[in-house]
Amino acid sequence: MRRVIIVGSSLAAAKVATRLKRKDPSSEVNIIVPAVESGQESVKDGVFYKARAERHAVAELLRSREVGVVEASDLSVDFDARVVLPTSSRGSLPIRYNVLVLEVQAQPRIPRVLRGAPNVIGWPGEGAATLDAMLSTTAEVRVVVVGQGQAAMEALRLVARSGQVPVWLRLGDVGPDILDGDTWRMVERLAANGGVEVHDWSHVPMERMGARPDEHGGVAALVAALEGGNDLRVEGDVFIWTAPTVVQHPVVAQEGITLDAHGRIEVDGNLATVEEGVYLIGTGVAMACGCGSAPLHVGEHDLAGLARGLADHLAGDATTTMPPCTGLVHAEGPGFAVSRAGVTLEEAVRRGLEGEFALLPLEDGGLLKLVADKVSRQVIGYQATGTGESLDLLAPLLSFAVGRSATVDELAASDCPGPVGTVVRKVAGILANKMEGRFYGITADELRASREAGAEFFLLDLRAMPEWRNGHIPGAYNIPLPQLAKRLQDEVPRFTPIVLVSRTSDAAWSVACKLFGLGATALYVLDGGMRCWDYELETA
Repeated sequence: MRRVIIVGSSLAAAKVATRLKRKDPSSEVNIIVPAVESGQESVKDGVFYKARAERHAVAELLRSREVGVVEASDLSVDFDARVVLPTSSRGSLPIRYNVLVLEVQAQPRIPRVLRGAPNVIGWPGEGAATLDAMLSTTAEVRVVVVGQGQAAMEALRLVARSGQVPVWLRLGDVGPDILDGDTWRMVERLAANGGVEVHDWSHVPMERMGARPDEHGGVAALVAALEGGNDLRVEGDVFIWTAPTVVQHPVVAQEGITLDAHGRIEVDGNLATVEEGVYLIGTGVAMACGCGSAPLHVGEHDLAGLARGLADHLAGDATTTMPPCTGLVHAEGPGFAVSRAGVTLEEAVRRGLEGEFALLPLEDGGLLKLVADKVSRQVIGYQATGTGESLDLLAPLLSFAVGRSATVDELAASDCPGPVGTVVRKVAGILANKMEGRFYGITADELRASREAGAEFFLLDLRAMPEWRNGHIPGAYNIPLPQLAKRLQDEVPRFTPIVLVSRTSDAAWSVACKLFGLGATALYVLDGGMRCWDYELETA
């Protein structure tokens, strides 16, 4: 009889176990989970405890599916002998395996200078009960969440739900790219509107960060010493550390195991390692993808599909294939949500791809960014932020497009119904036109830098005059869209590059198509429109 051992307590590990047992009843399937911690009953109502519990499988449910469950306080693996050795209060029991599935999660790495501080807690991790106890007081607690990924956004939401004050300290260069800079600015704006105090330290190197101690041996503030004396300081009562993350697992030491640039363990398209019969699943894994030659980090929302695919592979089901890894992130913070899959534009460049993108503001105040490879025209990533509902509808469609390497043209011609279909076709159409050179996009950063360098543009603002009067880009000329046909020939120069500006860039793209049809060539559209302009304004 084949024996399959699965080590892990997540829902993904449980999915592998139960699905494999159902599809291959002849195999002996066992799952090894951490022993239940004592003393947690008193904190089961805490928001962080509940969030941590939702990530873990229920042993009773696994046993009801004829999966053997072993609770262990410690575990070692002898890969050469193909033996696992779980240890519990009743002693140690060596178990031989034919197939071994190991759950490998990326965990927060608290800097050495902060380790041991009683008010600095890593998340996600074992500190859920401690966090709930710290936040359960009736006094106001200022909670600083450090990081920029899904775990940080979840922590912000949980802090707000507990009734305490969420402060977001967003760091850069702490792991794989989640979003590009333009999308981050929109996220920060929405978070601030949701009551989050936001501090952008994405430009601060980790080695320049330090801490000011409090009188109890904890941390009173995080500080950063910058060149020129522009020091930064964020004070807090509790600090939740979510990034950078690190993968610590015995399999890392095995010969032939390779890590990517961020320390994730690389696996093949079936989640297999170079160790015979050993498979890995979790956020500490990097898997082959269609976004260039480098593997892509497994996202938390990839795990359910990959667990099903791994179970089918182990059961020998030739009718199914492993779903693609898309690095899917779908997270909610206080008053905002973020969804993304694939690679960012910055990451695409690092992977040697020739990326192009389109920005489209959403009706709920958010933003959608679609990234494609110019050569293959394949969609290689998307980023979206908003208030939640629109992202719940967009994410399945766009992550599927990324995973299946759909082309921009296929998305532009898709027949997906409803408002979501309209949004997807619109952003894909914009991207297709940009890739074919009919017109160009220019970001707010690029426009500002180009003008400061001496470039000349005719900025044509298509908004209604009251909007233009209330605030416009310095030097922008106003012709409201309904009046453009009459005033175009007399008021718009023919030989100066034109930058079309509208509230959300939607109208500007339509005008760009018409002007291109009339023979205009040096056409630019301000990506995202005035919704993405964060710089100085003029009034009239």
